[in-house]
Amino acid sequence: MTNKLTDKDVGHLSKLANLPLTDSERVLFCDQVSNILENVEQIQQLDLSKLPETNQVTNKTNETRTDKVKPSLTQKQALSMANKTYKGFIVVPAVIDHDKD
Repeated sequence: MTNKLTDKDVGHLSKLANLPLTDSERVLFCDQVSNILENVEQIQQLDLSKLPETNQVTNKTNETRTDKVKPSLTQKQALSMANKTYKGFIVVPAVIDHDKD
């Protein structure tokens, strides 16, 4: 049987996922993920050698649509609505903070 996740494990997972958790969420998450891992362990013990491999279950092939050219804004019109532009591009705030751990 899989060992139960520890609070330290959950803390590490939440940090990797950038998912802040409250203390009660950490306890709940500990129990839920431990249960999931136990279920996966049970499935891994099944003998599936006689079953065919499955890699596609919907029987669909790639579905695409034809591109349709429609009227749209010119670059000048699009840039005129932006708060800030630079050399023909729209400037937006950075979303990556390199100083975080």
